[in-house]
Amino acid sequence: MKAALVPLALSVLSLGASAPRAVDVARCESPSGPFASQLETGPGCGPSPVGMCTHGKLQGSIDARYEFIFQTFAPDEVDPLRVNYTGASIITLADGHQMFGEDSGYIRLSLNGDAVFETTVHVNDGADPVDGDFGILIANGLLNFTTGAGDGSYIGAYCRSKRKKLTSGCESSR
Repeated sequence: MKAALVPLALSVLSLGASAPRAVDVARCESPSGPFASQLETGPGCGPSPVGMCTHGKLQGSIDARYEFIFQTFAPDEVDPLRVNYTGASIITLADGHQMFGEDSGYIRLSLNGDAVFETTVHVNDGADPVDGDFGILIANGLLNFTTGAGDGSYIGAYCRSKRKKLTSGCESSR
């Protein structure tokens, strides 16, 4: 599976910055693992124009908390059971280092109150878009609209501008 993500890591080049850049593939990682989330609606979601957000925990290769704020939430033009959304994420690693994401995805409703969803998150470290860290995470899961609980798994590719590992709490390796 990790070998299959090398092309994904390289394709992130075109997504991570407005200018082309060289990437040392040895500085790229392929994080994966489970996650759990909780959907929240209302005033607790602060700046969300649609009043929705999620809070969650990434496990596996990444030990982190995350906050996601929905920016849009609109019915799909073709599939009446699908809703498309966009938003913004802040992923906080165990050592406090943060990654910032621009998210897009969909939720497909079922008649039993559950929904499947997929989210694509383009992440960076908030630094210069040419010299900073960047990557992509793709999460798939199941959301229970009755309880707001969600869980699933994620895979991705993340490339560092310096020799430090995402999975080791962002410590420098040399």
